[in-house]
Parts: sequence; C-alpha cells; structure tokens
Amino acid sequence: MHINFRLYLLAIITLFVVIYPCLIDGTFSSYDAMAHYGRLKDINNQIMNLQIPPLFDYYSDDWYGLSWNMFYPPLSVYVMGLVKFVFLFSLSEQNQFKISVAVIIIICFISMYISAMKLHKNNRYAIIAAILFSTSGYLLSDAYIRIDLGELLAMAFAPMLIVGSRALISGDEGKALFPISLSLILISNIPSFIASILYLTLLFLINIKKLIDIKTIKYLIISVFFVILSTAFFTVPLIYHFIKGNVFAFHALAVSYNTMGKFGVEISEMIFGTKSQTGLTTKGILISSGIIINIIFIFYIVRDAKKSNHVDLSILSICLLFLIASTNIFPWYMVSEKIPVVRFLQFPWRLMVICVPAMVLLLVYSLKSINSKSLNFLIIISALITSFYPMHNSIINRTNEIPHHEFHDYMTTVYEKNKNNNIDTIRNLKSNKKIEISNIKNGDITFTVDSESKKEITLPIMAYDGYKVTNNDLPIDYTQSDNGLILIKNPSNGIITVSYNKMLTTIPFFVSFVFIVSCFIYLRVRSGKKKI
Repeated sequence: MHINFRLYLLAIITLFVVIYPCLIDGTFSSYDAMAHYGRLKDINNQIMNLQIPPLFDYYSDDWYGLSWNMFYPPLSVYVMGLVKFVFLFSLSEQNQFKISVAVIIIICFISMYISAMKLHKNNRYAIIAAILFSTSGYLLSDAYIRIDLGELLAMAFAPMLIVGSRALISGDEGKALFPISLSLILISNIPSFIASILYLTLLFLINIKKLIDIKTIKYLIISVFFVILSTAFFTVPLIYHFIKGNVFAFHALAVSYNTMGKFGVEISEMIFGTKSQTGLTTKGILISSGIIINIIFIFYIVRDAKKSNHVDLSILSICLLFLIASTNIFPWYMVSEKIPVVRFLQFPWRLMVICVPAMVLLLVYSLKSINSKSLNFLIIISALITSFYPMHNSIINRTNEIPHHEFHDYMTTVYEKNKNNNIDTIRNLKSNKKIEISNIKNGDITFTVDSESKKEITLPIMAYDGYKVTNNDLPIDYTQSDNGLILIKNPSNGIITVSYNKMLTTIPFFVSFVFIVSCFIYLRVRSGKKKI
C-alpha cells in the first residue's frame, strides 16, 4: 500500500510538472499556436452565438466566413469550447488556451494508463508507462515548442490504437479500443490519421493469417462502419470539398516525397533527444522520444525482444521502420509519387505519433521482467528531470498574448490568391449601406439589399461550394467573384439569405450524434445486464 501510494504521488507530481507551463502567468506561443488560438476565438464566438454545428466565422472583426472546423479536425477545438463551458464562460482566452493544453496532456496520461493496463495487466507498470509517455520529448514538443494541439490530442489516442489493434489480432482484451481510438484520431489530426492507417496497414499485412477469421473480419467491418458513422459530421463536408477541389490546402499542403525526405532529422538528434538543428525542419523542435525512453527501448531490443510474440515483434518492426523514416537517412526520394495520401503527412517525423507510444508500451516488458523498485524510481526521476528540456522555453519565454495570424490553408483557391487585398474589400462591403446585415442566426446570414439598377452585387462572404442563397425567399444562383467572394447576379431589392447546405453539415452532425448516443446507451444496457 505504501509503495502504491508513492507511485500515485509520483504520478501526481508528474502531471504537475508537465502542465506547469500552463499554471504560471503569461502564456507560450509559436507559429502553430497562432492557428489554434484563432480556432479558440472562433469556437467561443460560435458557442456564444449558438451556431450548431460550429463551422463558420461570422463574428470576428474582419470575418468573411472562414471555416476551420469543416477542414481541420475539430476535436481539439471542442475541448477548448468544453473548457470554456465548464468554467461558466468566466475564463480569459489566454487561460482557456493554457487549460486546454493541460487537459489534453492529462488525456495523454490517462490514455496510456488505460492502454498499458489492458496490455500488461499491472497497475504499477501502467502508471510508469503513463509517466514515461507524458514526459516524452516529442509529446512535450507538441505541447510547448510546436504547440500543435491537434497532433497532441491525436497522440493521446495512439496508445489505444496500438493496444486495440494488437488485441484484434491476438484475441486479447481491449479490441474495442481500436475503432474508438481510430475515430478520435481522425477528428483530431489528419496527418496523424494517415500515420495510423499506414501503421495499421503494415500491422495487418504482417499478421494477415491471424486476421483471416470470420469473427475478426466481422469485427473489422463493424469497426469501419463505427468510424464512418461516428465521424460523418466531419468527413462528409470534408470529402465533398475534396472532390470539388476548391480549397487551397487540398492543392498546396501535399508535398513531394523528395521534399518530405529533406525534413528528416539527424539520427543523432533522435537518439540523444536533442533539438533539431539541421535540414528543412524548424530549428529547435524535438523529434525524439527522449534519451530516457531511448535507453530503455534499446535495452528491450537487446535483452527482451527475442522473447516477444509475433504480434509484438511486428509492432517493434513497424516502430523501427517509422523511426528510421523520420530521419534523413530514409530514402523518401525513391518512393513513387503515384502512391497517394501519404504525401499529406508533409513531415516524415509525424510518424513519431505512433512510434513514441509503441516504444513505451514495448519497453514496459523489460521493466516488468526486472521488477526493480529502485530502478523504476530512478527512471521516473530521470524522466521528470529531462522533461524540463522541451518545456524550458515555454517556461522562460512568456508572452502576454498570442499574436493573430491569418492562415490561408482553408481559404478557397481564388480567395487565397487575393488575400492581401481582400480585407480592405470586405471592410468596404460591410460599410456599404446598400448591403446591410440584418440577422445572423445559426450560421445563416440575412442581408437587406438595395440593389437599385445593379446587375450584380458582391457579399462579404468567401464563396465556398455548398452555400444556398435565396432572394426574397426564392432560390437564386451565386458564383465566385474575381477575388473569391459570393457574387449574385440580377438581385432584387429586399432580403438575401445565405445558408450552408444542411445536407452537408447539420444532417451528418445529427447522424453522428445519434449514433454515438445509441452506442453509449447500448453499452450501458449491456454492462447492466452483465452485472445482473
């Protein structure tokens, strides 16, 4: 009992240490942080104005209907919105942002604990695994150097994906974690989802013989349907716009494999857990699990890997492949450009989202076999000390406000080309007395228009595909102006209402909501029957 208490105390100390930058005055910032801080402001406005589902920015000073949540997986911003709600809307945006980072790190800890408990069935080593994971270099780099909340949240569910897919193959407990975690990763971060699919493809191919079973195939099919239905609110509009091809990100964010290779890190930086200084990767970020995890992982490979079963060896093999692929020694230039999707990783080291939790889950086998309390204590203390390395700048270099930056990823291609001039254009349109906004309700915007003899009018809204426009309650076509705004020809005086196609947003949102609630009720009823 005394030992367990000490371990629980160390777990609490660990959580305090890794969220410490979120608890002190001021905040931390980065290029990615500006994007997520902008998303936070958007979700606050959307919640306060009851826009459901929360998709478009119609409320900020220079709004033009940009949508983050229709293209960037929304789970992390939902966490931010939930934080605002839990604190009864009393938090400043800065504190809301910091608490959201802390909450996601705590989710990382809990997820690894649950996953390690399922795999190793040992409370002590599940806690140790959670401590090592939450103090790992790449995780804390995502939290405090890059400050990529989407990838950080996706990484939180990676341990569940690894354990769940392993259980599906081996028949062990925990296979339900597979579809749940895959869905959560999809609505957290798309590059992490691509890394997850790549991992699952390799894992299932290596273990194909164990998957050729009626029950397993049936479960895989059910899992696919679970992922599709639970994430439909995000994937339906995303796929629609991908097919239309009118969004900048779909053209510009996929890099060539040759370019991907140039973002690989030095292998010495990965092994010794030092910040990147070479290649095209931003200087100062940490692409490594950290020196402590690396040492124990190497020990596991040398001492215990040969004792592992076939599934664990396949996880180890994929993990090593992903580690090498994250460095500049991997020949990405030899990969055919005809291979789709993987290029949307952009940076090869995003595979670390899978590598780091896989390393932690595997190295616990060695710690369990040694079962030394003093060694475990030494490892935990060392992990806590080294965790300050990726957190150092976020503690020392504080700022009072995260700057605003206008990100162009999810603009339409035409709007993006004219983005430098469009803000002035939009301001002029909004000050035009002949086109006045009379109402904004649940994402529908109503304009009172005095068109006089004008043959066309431009509205201050970016012309995404999927909008529906009515003029005095009658449907009217719209086109895209030369600068990417909604252009209406031959309007009549009166009311123009712009709303987004509910078949693409509200209905998929409702489908996902009903499906998730139904699954929850089903599981509650089923667990209740088992107790009886």
